[in-house]
Amino acid sequence: MEHLYAKQVGCGHADTTKWEFMTNVRRDTFASHVGHFSRLSYFSGAENKSSARSRISYLEKMIQPCGPVPVKQAEEDTEDVPAQITLINTNIKKAE
Repeated sequence: MEHLYAKQVGCGHADTTKWEFMTNVRRDTFASHVGHFSRLSYFSGAENKSSARSRISYLEKMIQPCGPVPVKQAEEDTEDVPAQITLINTNIKKAE
């Protein structure tokens, strides 16, 4: 199975999060829309756009198809809040 995972990144593994999996699925879907002209022309006709405009919008959606990476709960609990407040106060003083 390791050779399959190395060849196909979108397959996932035991540690793949839901966000990573959905990002791979949506990117594959958008790549398929862009790569198959008949599908692209169908969607561009349904959206009343030109093929080039639809292609550009699908390519832009591939950058972050599911939004930014979610913050893990464990990382939130271990943050040092007083250090962040000091850093913010330092940046405010520099800006003035």
